Amino acid sequence: MRALLQTLSPRAVMRNLVAENFTFYTMRLQKTTLYLFPLLLLGSSPLHGASWFSSFFAPDEATTLHNMGVEYYHQGKYEEALQYYLRALEIRENKLGVDHPDVAGTLNNIGVVYYNQGKYEEALQYYLRDLEISEKKLGVDHPDVATTLNNIGVVYYNQDKYEEALKYHLRALEIREKKLGSGHPSTITTRKNVEAIRQAESSTSDGFCLVM
Repeated sequence: MRALLQTLSPRAVMRNLVAENFTFYTMRLQKTTLYLFPLLLLGSSPLHGASWFSSFFAPDEATTLHNMGVEYYHQGKYEEALQYYLRALEIRENKLGVDHPDVAGTLNNIGVVYYNQGKYEEALQYYLRDLEISEKKLGVDHPDVATTLNNIGVVYYNQDKYEEALKYHLRALEIREKKLGSGHPSTITTRKNVEAIRQAESSTSDGFCLVM
């Protein structure tokens, strides 16, 4: 039986790793000071008709929307979280540019929601956009990039694509060993993730049936 994956958490300006039962449980939190105000209203669709939002709100309000998405996520209200994240994404892309690190943070959190809904292809789409921006703006060996690599690996792991999962986790492990040290909790967790993937690969090659 392969290791079960825990749900992922949204990310904040700082990025934390939490590990339970040697599973892939890591994510970036993009949660700064909350700027809650009573006039935040959501329309019926997060995908259409939100252009007025982008022109009206400044980047700080985008952070508020993002943080509200974080709160809904932690309540298990994924659809509500997704609506706020998508609004925040539009504002940040328009106000900060499509390759800003804050945009990457929101892309990541959207990926988290889709992951927890079992929509792995959608999650992967947003994670890969996050990775492209993070590598460009932060550098290919930044610890935040390692977190994104890990998250991509988690998706592939859940799709039983162990070779791809291993590739991304090995990259994450290399960065964390270099930047954080071999004894850092994040590095230790990534190393255990690599071991879990290799065990899953071995079980598959031996003909065992793997279950979630």
